[in-house]
Amino acid sequence: MKKPLFLLTTLVFSSILFLTLTARAQESTEGKKIKAKNLYGKWKVTRTDLLNAPSIEQMKAAAMPTDTSKAATQGKGARTADQVALRNRMNLENFMHNEAKSTMELFPNKTAIKIYNTKVFNLTWKLKGSVIVAKDVITKKKYRLRIVKWADGTIIVEQTTPAGDIRIVYEREK
Repeated sequence: MKKPLFLLTTLVFSSILFLTLTARAQESTEGKKIKAKNLYGKWKVTRTDLLNAPSIEQMKAAAMPTDTSKAATQGKGARTADQVALRNRMNLENFMHNEAKSTMELFPNKTAIKIYNTKVFNLTWKLKGSVIVAKDVITKKKYRLRIVKWADGTIIVEQTTPAGDIRIVYEREK
């Protein structure tokens, strides 16, 4: 009488253990900690997408001057909200177009090279959790790339700009 109960209990326990282990093996790398050594190497952009970018009307509202005096709104070189919004949108589209043709190489000594067509930017970088913080060596400007998803050969990052967020998909070059 005790033997079938023992076999049944053992069978149930082993099946639960088996299902748990296989489920863990099939998990994606989203929940796992990103290690800097997995990021070393040369990466090429395969796709850029525009995320939650404000409309032209929203950009116009944000670009309206808070100082409405005559000197501020009609002075030499003063721009209207339409011009500022249009320029921000054009800058964002140019950035996405240039980013689509770029490559990035990350080195173990925490330096990086970002190449756009003919321009080369030297950067230093560090990994803070799931965010890559890169700083231009010459201009000291900081860039934050939030890693959304990563696998051995692909990284998906999001970058926030004043005109909207951009999703960039990098693939490792061989």
